[in-house]
Amino acid sequence: MVIVLVCLGRPSTTSALSLVDISSYQVEAYRRPYGSNAPWNMPAAGLPRHPQSDVYRDRLWNDAPADRAGNFNLNFGYGGYTYPVYYASDATGEFPVQTSWETNIDGKRIPWSPEWVPAAGSDAQIIILDSQRGYEWNLWQVSFDGTTVHATNGNLVQEGEGRGDGSSPANYWTKENGFSPSRGCGIQYFAMLVVPEEIMQGEIRHALSMPIINTDGEFYVPPATKLEYPDHPPDGIPEGMRFALQIDDAGIEAWIASLPAGLPQTTRNSARIIARALRDYGWFITDSSGGAQLQFEDYHTAGDEWRALGLDERTLDWIEYPRDLLDGLVTQDRIYALVPSDQYPPTPASTFADVPSTHPYYSEIEALYRAGYTAGCATNPLLYCPEQTMNRAESAVFVERGIHSASYTPVDPSAQVFTDLPLDSWAAGWINSLWEDHYTSGCGADPLLYCPSLGHTRAEGSVFYLRMLNGAGFEPPQPTRQTFADVSLDTWYARWVEAAYDAALIEPCQIAPELRFCPNDPLTRALAAFMMVRAKGIPWDP
Repeated sequence: MVIVLVCLGRPSTTSALSLVDISSYQVEAYRRPYGSNAPWNMPAAGLPRHPQSDVYRDRLWNDAPADRAGNFNLNFGYGGYTYPVYYASDATGEFPVQTSWETNIDGKRIPWSPEWVPAAGSDAQIIILDSQRGYEWNLWQVSFDGTTVHATNGNLVQEGEGRGDGSSPANYWTKENGFSPSRGCGIQYFAMLVVPEEIMQGEIRHALSMPIINTDGEFYVPPATKLEYPDHPPDGIPEGMRFALQIDDAGIEAWIASLPAGLPQTTRNSARIIARALRDYGWFITDSSGGAQLQFEDYHTAGDEWRALGLDERTLDWIEYPRDLLDGLVTQDRIYALVPSDQYPPTPASTFADVPSTHPYYSEIEALYRAGYTAGCATNPLLYCPEQTMNRAESAVFVERGIHSASYTPVDPSAQVFTDLPLDSWAAGWINSLWEDHYTSGCGADPLLYCPSLGHTRAEGSVFYLRMLNGAGFEPPQPTRQTFADVSLDTWYARWVEAAYDAALIEPCQIAPELRFCPNDPLTRALAAFMMVRAKGIPWDP
């Protein structure tokens, strides 16, 4: 049995997940909500530090948490302050809404199911998403009497930052600004919330949300859109302030190794992903709360998924997990503050129209272009086609230039080597040169075939780029242990996959709940750039 968790709304069958072994999970490519220029979707790297970084760091460390300095928690609900997420596709119908405050949904109808439960506690909030239309409803202090949804505050998020009359709903897939009627900082609820599908695919590509105790009562900073509590003291942390961790991979791995032996590998895998997100994207101060807590989707709607990822509640050595998972990672000396989002530098210009600076492999593709190894896939506009599968003919060009030089051009062959590659083919010279350099034996032996239009897989790419790194005669040793759940040791590619991973030429396709390589998945042009830059040692800016 396989459960597929899709980016356009979690299927209603997720209650069955607890009956399924985690090895049977498959996750379709998760689509990150909100636009690439939403401040929370922009990486922290390259953003200026706040001139008063140390001041705000100390206020965060000493005064933002509850109970003790540096007590930063992960919040999945059950009395904490976070959000359950419901999907319009699971609603039983549309029900009328009554709100106590002035809102843009009072007296209107919204998708609803009598089975939906708000977050525990006095806030009793809910997120409702219509993933087809991109609509997002934020409701606070919600109850249902069997016929009507009641809420103190509730709105359909709009294109602009103001409440409006509900006639201009935003698309949460592309919206890049805040929405003042929502939570304390005036940014819609779903922004920055961590959902399990992100961790299942191995990466959180946005900043996280942290409510704290000591929000400032005098001012806020962008991307926040309002001052929540003017009666708070003026020596707090303004909502909208962004922080991040300064730590390298070795530091993260040392922290992972320090965790109690009783924590399962799934927990450690999830912890690594969370740690990298706090380094690469950081977190924003988004609301006032009784403690300093990073917000993850509520157990009410994602409990089975969080359990599969090792993020269920347990106590080890008197420490509560996952609540206290960050102990030892988030230290005072590692925290730094960033400037408000209206002071971010302009987004770098992209060479290729289809590779924005927020693309995961932007730096590698740009580096490959600057070094003269690629001219893209189309002109006017210049395109790279990053998600297109790299076929065997195209890979011959990449590999041959990688072997010889960026300016290398093969001689025209005088004799046909492969039955399916006539001499007048544009790729004939490249593929014949690849054959002469002993980098390919083709795809069939009798007759000798190359299959130029056949797409390469991730496993096949491991062979090409390992040999580019180590030479045509390179043969990796047979591994003695299985690293990836989907790469058994008796496959032809096991040794190549293990060697490519060990050489940092390629990343896993999934880290949690188990490490997977996806050997038969297509080798995209973007991933090929990632591998070639590393195989050739081409300088790139991470």
